[in-house]
Amino acid sequence: TYLTVGASAGAAAAWVTTPLDLVKLRLQVQKGAQLSTSGHATPFLYKNFFQGLWHVATKEGLRGCFRGAIARVLFFAPFSAVSLSTMETFKGWWIRSVEKQ
Repeated sequence: TYLTVGASAGAAAAWVTTPLDLVKLRLQVQKGAQLSTSGHATPFLYKNFFQGLWHVATKEGLRGCFRGAIARVLFFAPFSAVSLSTMETFKGWWIRSVEKQ
């Protein structure tokens, strides 16, 4: 059951935070492109996080906000499932060992 709960929680968290991660990644890429000497420009220039989030939502729409969401869900769902299951298993062992003493 912990595997299912962990996978569901990880998938939901990854899906909901995808627009935030998208803007964060674009801010990082634009910073690197400004510093690079290759001469390539990024197709987006954001002044700050909120302006980037507004731009993605208004110019690219809902589909643009969730670009890459499936990849994030496929990464974080198993990760969260294993993490929660491991933590709950060791917590149970720890509680039982303390109760014996």
